[in-house]
Amino acid sequence: MDASTRELVFGDALAQARRRWVQESQRRVSAFGYEHFKRSDTVVLRRLRSGPAALVDLRDVIGISRQATRKIVEGLHKRGYVEMTRDEHDARRTLVVLSDDGQRYAEVLVRVAAAMNVDVARDVDEVQMSAALAVLSAVTGRWSAPL
Repeated sequence: MDASTRELVFGDALAQARRRWVQESQRRVSAFGYEHFKRSDTVVLRRLRSGPAALVDLRDVIGISRQATRKIVEGLHKRGYVEMTRDEHDARRTLVVLSDDGQRYAEVLVRVAAAMNVDVARDVDEVQMSAALAVLSAVTGRWSAPL
């Protein structure tokens, strides 16, 4: 660790790591032909790989407002990765399902994330990885905002 890295406070280091993770994700996903990657795509598409979800369920997974969730899903819809339909059992609910293109895109996102996880795991030992995950979990739990 160089002197400039040591001078960063935790939040700065976390933000810098997240920024670099997203940049590398963008680079790798683009190599598969998906130039319009957005960092919010991964969590939504990963969830939809297990089946359709109501917008409200996606909001809970993402942890953001209803309006922000709708904006993300509408962006995925405009790019052809998801389809939106009314729930046949409750017309007030909008269901979101992966399109065929969305399924392929989701597979690329999962493959890229898995490869990046392997890359990071090569640079740290199991104890360090466990500690890092514990710290990230603590940060996530500490400031969970109500939706």
